[in-house]
Amino acid sequence: MNSQYTGIVQRVKPGVRGAHSRAAPYPGENGLTWHHHPEREGVMQLIPRAQHKAGGNVQHTLHPGKRGGMENWGGGR
Repeated sequence: MNSQYTGIVQRVKPGVRGAHSRAAPYPGENGLTWHHHPEREGVMQLIPRAQHKAGGNVQHTLHPGKRGGMENWGGGR
């Protein structure tokens, strides 16, 4: 991923207080977004935004039963 998104490692490192930024390190349509894992509470995955928004089988895999991890683990919309 570092070859496609230069400096990604630096952008996802925790800050001086040990917290991670809530913002995706590469925002925008061609960037990345955080994905709440649907079955593993507290697990976040950094994935391409286009993949996160894709339909069909990709959407069923990322959001089984049309539910996302954010909805499952708290903070749903």
